[in-house]
Amino acid sequence: MKKILFSFAWLALFIFLPINEAFAQEILPNTKLIDEVEAEEEGDLSQSIETIKPANAQGIKASRKTSTTLEEAYWYINEKGEEVLVTTLKVSQADRGKSYDISINPTTNEYEVKELRDFFLTPELRAANINYFIGATYTTYDPVSVALNRSRHELTWGGNPNDAWKISRKATAWAANPSSLNTHWYIVSNKYEGYVDGGKYINSSSYHSYYNTDFVSSSKRTDVWHRLNVRGYDDGYAYITAENGKSGEGRLFLSFKLRTY
Repeated sequence: MKKILFSFAWLALFIFLPINEAFAQEILPNTKLIDEVEAEEEGDLSQSIETIKPANAQGIKASRKTSTTLEEAYWYINEKGEEVLVTTLKVSQADRGKSYDISINPTTNEYEVKELRDFFLTPELRAANINYFIGATYTTYDPVSVALNRSRHELTWGGNPNDAWKISRKATAWAANPSSLNTHWYIVSNKYEGYVDGGKYINSSSYHSYYNTDFVSSSKRTDVWHRLNVRGYDDGYAYITAENGKSGEGRLFLSFKLRTY
């Protein structure tokens, strides 16, 4: 009975508590955070983990209200029983500085993307050989817009009309400990998953996982993981695939936002 009352107390807090700057943590995506940890290089990094659509995947349709159409969107239940959401977005150098709030309507099985420009970055002009850059963050939020954990992946690559080549990359993980609502999150895994030189594109990916034991109650665990895959092409366009999995007591309260810079 105490557990039920405690859960209702949290629900009441989320319903009636005003969303304001006292709790929300809107963080510019290119800002380095205190306790942000760089991903580890481990194992064979000559090949990245390919995102393979599983047989039980359920495609998600675009809503008529969406401002941006995704290249691909689907969800599935993995072998651990986690609900996994996979979305792929195509961006140009001119799209850097935009955020993408992707919401799913489970009743209609449709997605809606709310696109917002957080800040403007002037794209470089196309030349015979030019360096390109794209950065992306994937952040977990609670119902009152408090940032709980954030994964970041940056890729710098060169390109010309015939070829693309890797220059550098950087991936990091950050966990709020504590958050502004005094919940405590911890980093479990934070690693690169290799890269592929595909000739006209460079593919780079990283994996980051987090957990918490005091989000809803003080005795139940909530787990979240992110995978960020960035594929940069010779013309400066990039495909960003963001995956998230969530499980545990607090999973229904969580949302995710993709931002670029």
